[in-house]
Amino acid sequence: MSKVSVIIPVYNRPVYVVEAIESVLNQTHKDWELIVVDDGSTDETGGIIVGYRPQVTYIYQSNAGVAAARNRGYHASSGDYILFLDSDDLLLPHTLEMLSSYLDVHPHIGIVYTDAILLDDYHNELGSMSALTPRPQYKTALESLVLVNYITPSRLIRRTCLDELNGPWDENLYGTEDWDLWIRLAATGFEFAYVDKVTYRCRFHVGNKSSPYSSEHHKWLAALQRNRFKVLESGFFPELSEDVRWHFLYDMLLNTLRGDTDRQDQTLQLGRFSTLSKEKQAALLRHLAISNILDNQHPIGRKRLRQAVELAPGDWKSRVALVVSSLGRLPLAGLVALQRLLIMSRRRKISETSLSFPYQQ
Repeated sequence: MSKVSVIIPVYNRPVYVVEAIESVLNQTHKDWELIVVDDGSTDETGGIIVGYRPQVTYIYQSNAGVAAARNRGYHASSGDYILFLDSDDLLLPHTLEMLSSYLDVHPHIGIVYTDAILLDDYHNELGSMSALTPRPQYKTALESLVLVNYITPSRLIRRTCLDELNGPWDENLYGTEDWDLWIRLAATGFEFAYVDKVTYRCRFHVGNKSSPYSSEHHKWLAALQRNRFKVLESGFFPELSEDVRWHFLYDMLLNTLRGDTDRQDQTLQLGRFSTLSKEKQAALLRHLAISNILDNQHPIGRKRLRQAVELAPGDWKSRVALVVSSLGRLPLAGLVALQRLLIMSRRRKISETSLSFPYQQ
């Protein structure tokens, strides 16, 4: 089996990083190197890691973020396969053996990943990551990945894949750099494979940066917006199916940019929106307009409903929403609530007959 480089970026986590390091030392697969990049820790973290020499290669850098630390470790590594391990996570003893064996016998696969178990700070299991983030069923990995980051932290990457990207981690995408990496690997044409086994234990903290209660949430949200604009402006975006482009824009406009009408307008004017059929443009504008009105952005919402009617005069849903919105926010909110109840009821009936229900635009 081939040599594996395990790279751990760490910042001020003396207790957790010990558990992460020990989980690598206890691997059944022995042909590995472990590189720990200390991203400017100000506590005893560095001294603890140095105590593991020579089994561990210790690199110190001034604080530059996890993506920069991963890049530093990657450029210092020599393995055929690369595994990035967060400093508060754990590998199960057979992880490297299973994943490296898979890549050894499947040379056409660039990235293999498995299931992982979420843990709280007290090692209580919270559930599997595959159940929490199921993969959308689109034709290609790229079409699925632009919508959902379903790749678990338990992944092994062929070095040749990362070499082609000329610096794998985008250091400007705080907290979303992994999603960006999978998208770029998929866009380059590398294949992903999933093995339905648990090989990884991932800690979930209440203060994770994506949580709205985190002090870092604003920084994460700004990076998420950069991530989404990067995809929107990419050369591969127009080649995605219209259904994927519609759902991408829906999520970006109504969720990532919610409340920011200026950036919503910027997105609508980029040209990607106009590649959709007029019916899909109208449907997207209708959803966005209703979201605006429910967020007390009534004038811009009404304007977008009028645009939707102009684009697709036969779209009765936009016409009804425009009429109801003239009565104010509450009647429209009531109409939306009723529609959701009807959809839930229909889905429940269809579920009972084991049929699939397509998303209604």
